[in-house]
Amino acid sequence: MELQKYLSPGNSALAEAMRDIDSTRKLIEAAGMGSRLTETIRAITGPLDQINASVASARQLHEAFGVNSVTSRFAEAARAISDTLSPVSTSFSSARQISEALESVKINARMFNDQFRVANQADWTRISEMVSAATQPLQGIAEITRQFDELSKLSLPIIKLQDSLHSTRAIAELSTIGAAVNTAPPFNAGLVKSLRVDLGDWRDTILDPTAMLDDPDARVAAYVSQGFNTELTDFPAQSFDATLVATNISLGTVHADLAPPPSEDVPEGNRKGYDWIYILETRLRAFIVSRLQAVHPRWEQRLPSGMYEQWQERKAKELAEGRPEQPIIHYADFADYNDIILGNANWRDCFKETFKRQEAVREAFNRLRPIRIVVAHMRILTSEEHMLLNLEVRRLLRAIGYF
Repeated sequence: MELQKYLSPGNSALAEAMRDIDSTRKLIEAAGMGSRLTETIRAITGPLDQINASVASARQLHEAFGVNSVTSRFAEAARAISDTLSPVSTSFSSARQISEALESVKINARMFNDQFRVANQADWTRISEMVSAATQPLQGIAEITRQFDELSKLSLPIIKLQDSLHSTRAIAELSTIGAAVNTAPPFNAGLVKSLRVDLGDWRDTILDPTAMLDDPDARVAAYVSQGFNTELTDFPAQSFDATLVATNISLGTVHADLAPPPSEDVPEGNRKGYDWIYILETRLRAFIVSRLQAVHPRWEQRLPSGMYEQWQERKAKELAEGRPEQPIIHYADFADYNDIILGNANWRDCFKETFKRQEAVREAFNRLRPIRIVVAHMRILTSEEHMLLNLEVRRLLRAIGYF
């Protein structure tokens, strides 16, 4: 197989890419010492580390996940570093070296993209038949046609050359998921069960990605171990993003009036995810306080033992650092929302009517928790993480009445 030769340790293309990446890193570090470029190193080092790790572990990843998973990681890395390097490349006196290193990375993305072609009418007919059978009466043929028209106008490579059924099945499944999460009650038993087929069973899993922040392949491996179906993300990056939009899985762009102030630390590819996590947490805090106040005017007394004291400690620390004072709920951790909602008394008195199923709510938070950590640490989200974020943020926001 051609890719096997490409992945071999002695392959000259890989070796050249590695040398280019290493020399670029050294160039950046040398240029940044004591100069105005110091701040750019932090932004660039992360994506370079991701690419370096992807190259170094390519053989192992191929054995674990197969050809497509390895090359899709390269495609994601190329997209990430393109966004990161483009605004700052002119700051370096040796822009040519950076450009050459970036081009070596993009070769990997092109290798992956070359495995796909634009969909033809026969593909759309096959997909339409799959979706129609699965989603009636959730969505009619007019909506299915709209989705495919939207994708076909973009003329993106979306069908795998060697296995068109693989791609058509994935697009049909994404369309079905989009219809379900926008139509069915967000924690409906049937929806919860069907999502586990593609996203995996997370009811009893609390995943901490801290040790994997600079290793997106390890994070994806962790999601796969939970049962995530990577067939759904096995597309070129641009095609995958467009498919999420067309199938109504993507949450879209947060309105400027609702989004947090822009931060230079947020990678461009994470911007929507960062904004929607912000919206989710803001709405959840208000919702939690409202529901607790409805049954007890001193709602803090219904918090799990020790939680209020932890919030007070965080508040005191932030005030000592000169930050403005916020309402006490602002100092909650992401994990606190889950613990407050699912506490036995709170669930019975305040939240069961909204969320219906404890294990399903716990599962939604468990899927989001590692992604929240990745976003908070300003690391590039993978396609798998984009999909999990869009689906679970949508379901939680629908449940509390935001949509």
